[in-house]
Amino acid sequence: MTAPPAVYHIRVFCGTTCLYDRRIDVLDTPATEAVPLTIGYNQEVSFEIERPHTGHRLRLSLATEAIAYAGADELSLRVPGQYWFMNEMGESEIRIAEDDEEDALRFTPVARIPVVISPHPQTQAHFEVMISDLTEIHAGLAHDVVSRGMIRRRDVVSHEISELYPETVLPELQRTYNCLAKALEQIGLQPVRRMKRRSQIARYRPGDRLSQSALLSMVRSPGTVVSSSGEVKALGKITLPRVELSEDLAEHRHLAHRIHALSDLSQELARHCSRMAASLAEEQENWGNAGSDQISVFEKRDVPRITHLHSMEHSALHLAREFKRLIERYAFLRVGRPRTRFQPTPIFTGRSGYREAYRALRDSQHLLGVMVDGQSIQVNYRSLAQLYEYWCFMNVIRCLRQILGNPVSNDSFVLVDSIYRPEMKPGQTFEFAAGPKRVIVTYEPSIYDWRTARRRGDRYGATLTKNPLRPDILLEIEAPGRPTMAIVLDAKSTCSFQDRIFREISDYARQIISIRTGVQPVRAVFLLHRDHNRTERSNLPAEWRRRIDSYQYQEIGSIPCVPEQVGTVPETLERLLRRLLGV
Repeated sequence: MTAPPAVYHIRVFCGTTCLYDRRIDVLDTPATEAVPLTIGYNQEVSFEIERPHTGHRLRLSLATEAIAYAGADELSLRVPGQYWFMNEMGESEIRIAEDDEEDALRFTPVARIPVVISPHPQTQAHFEVMISDLTEIHAGLAHDVVSRGMIRRRDVVSHEISELYPETVLPELQRTYNCLAKALEQIGLQPVRRMKRRSQIARYRPGDRLSQSALLSMVRSPGTVVSSSGEVKALGKITLPRVELSEDLAEHRHLAHRIHALSDLSQELARHCSRMAASLAEEQENWGNAGSDQISVFEKRDVPRITHLHSMEHSALHLAREFKRLIERYAFLRVGRPRTRFQPTPIFTGRSGYREAYRALRDSQHLLGVMVDGQSIQVNYRSLAQLYEYWCFMNVIRCLRQILGNPVSNDSFVLVDSIYRPEMKPGQTFEFAAGPKRVIVTYEPSIYDWRTARRRGDRYGATLTKNPLRPDILLEIEAPGRPTMAIVLDAKSTCSFQDRIFREISDYARQIISIRTGVQPVRAVFLLHRDHNRTERSNLPAEWRRRIDSYQYQEIGSIPCVPEQVGTVPETLERLLRRLLGV
């Protein structure tokens, strides 16, 4: 009796309709679909996976979020239908993987199925508003930094952010190129290769490993010739697994992808210089012509700047071409887009050429974060939830600017020509002065367990947990002669807010303590969401809701913070901040 083929059977359902149905031979894993599935935000998606063996845990993930596991003794995994993509947009990926024999925390991919999400119209509108809003907020903050003397006054030729000089970014790009060129030359002498399996239609040869299904295919192949006595005279062609040396490594993909990004950044900088030069040239008519023995204002003020901008444009274009030549020069860089996170790996840290290339790309990472040129914003992540968290944070900053004035200058901002670059990393802080009081706002602070926090010398620690707490936004109010009080704002990117979300968040009000005094500084915790049908909720009666000026009570609630209009702080957020701060 012939044994059944060893295959994974994967099915994806939208409601009762089977959207995806495929059997994957174990020899063909990991398998990657070329054509993505299109799934709408309002479709209930369920999954059914059957596998040929046990002994390993099976994991089902949507992008980087694991949604279900099958035990090591289970042959199938069934996930009931849910609206998995209700609050998402863009692209995602269904990932199926099994844990490693030697390391249960490491998973080996079985299949990857790309997904294109048809978003909720409201989610699409919110996304567009947030992108436009961040551009405007960043430009306004850049003005604040300039006015506080973070860069020299003579470098600022007007009130338009788009008219700042690009001298700061070009030297950084040039240094990055020099380091990469030297590192890649060393890597090119002996690039790392790995054994890679691929499928090939060929004839069987001694040493090939055949599955039961492959043997059956070979017998049925039209090219197989069998004599009347049953003797095999010739074997037909079948799909066979082959092993070859490949330079398609995750490290090479990251190198190529980031070099492409640096080339694109150089081209964008050149385009900006060209636009600025053309804009200045149009001003010639406005100044008129001076006498024959005089120099016009245009010639005196703008012509040198136009010449300088053209020079910068040529330098940026030359640098863009040099980055592209690096890709063309080395065959190991002609690979696809990265599928993993950019991080130190044994190859990046263990070989000198790769180590230098990784260091150069890591040091240039700030160039590829958020770039604002007054017309567009590019975000280095596609997560709508993370974008919403950052949008809420920046709107808190904008609201405090309107209430308390410009923030105190710090090192969180750099002005690079038309590119205004905030740091997109946790721990970014702003400080505002409100008379004798100070208001400090922090983006995603890490609050470690109190023992670790005490060893680190942190101001705050967390109780009843071993993992750090990381609220999205922390506001601290410091006043002379009074203990510090704090407000936690946690962003929840959902268009349908439910009260059960309160039970799913950390108990910031009771878990965060002051290391020095042991008191609980958090006086208010509010969730921000995109559900415009909801009103403000609070655990306190209306007559008790006022500014946080005592330790008598803790307020927990939620408010809708909806991205509806570009350039405007949501009224609910402004009203909440004014009430809690007492301004």
